Amino acid sequence: MNTPIIILMRPQMGENIGMSARAMYNCGLDKLRIVEPREKWPNQQAIAAAKGAEKVVHNARIFSSLKNAIADCTTIFATSARIREKNIPILSPAQAALEISAKHRNSCNSQKNANCAILFGPENNGLDNDSIVSADRIIHAELNPDCSSLNLAQAVFLLAWEWRKVARSSPQDSQSPQDAQSPQDSQSPQDSQSPLDAAMQTQKTQVENNQAKSNQAKSNQMLATKAETLALLARLECELDTHGFFRSKQQKPEIRRNLHALTMRAQPTKQEIRTLQGIVSVLAKR
Repeated sequence: MNTPIIILMRPQMGENIGMSARAMYNCGLDKLRIVEPREKWPNQQAIAAAKGAEKVVHNARIFSSLKNAIADCTTIFATSARIREKNIPILSPAQAALEISAKHRNSCNSQKNANCAILFGPENNGLDNDSIVSADRIIHAELNPDCSSLNLAQAVFLLAWEWRKVARSSPQDSQSPQDAQSPQDSQSPQDSQSPLDAAMQTQKTQVENNQAKSNQAKSNQMLATKAETLALLARLECELDTHGFFRSKQQKPEIRRNLHALTMRAQPTKQEIRTLQGIVSVLAKR
């Protein structure tokens, strides 16, 4: 079963990594990537805090940059406690779980690539703007405005649990036989569904229909990986620099972030990236 990758960006404490790993494994997730951990790795505090999920910590992949950590991913979901003005689609945790599940299921059905990752920021202040614009979607939970921050493991569990609920409701995504419904439970929707279940099913159907339309439009194409998209952006930025597009050093960081947000939001295919690379090549020769 294809499951989302969890990426921790610059986590500060080994204990938080371990508790996040435990939260992941509680919900059946085991793909952990860590970018620039503050404390030495391997970390005994992380292993001790994992409590039954030690293998998730032992198998965690360590990266020196976010660029390398997301290189083979096709869709990035960045978590944020506050709304960012980056024109990146904002989803609730439940909506994000539905979209991830739909992408993985459609990928399996069409034999196309889908490698989704959920990105979490440092414990002290979350993801910075440069990290946010690497994402295709932002996940924002509507919590108590007087106390809206979660600790790292809580945030990981919230997203992992939402994903598990969706996975358990889809037979092809079920992780184990005990997750599937027994014959006695297979009653008519009117008999077995609560109002909350019915509302979740309606939301799930809407997300899957939207995803199906998107997939149909790109049915003969594979999504570009983040490595391919970032390579295009790096080349474009270099050419813009060479031709004097950035008229001041103060403008450059914000324009760069806007270009990243624009391109990531579009979720280009491999063919679209090749086309854009060709356009840059032609313009660069003029």
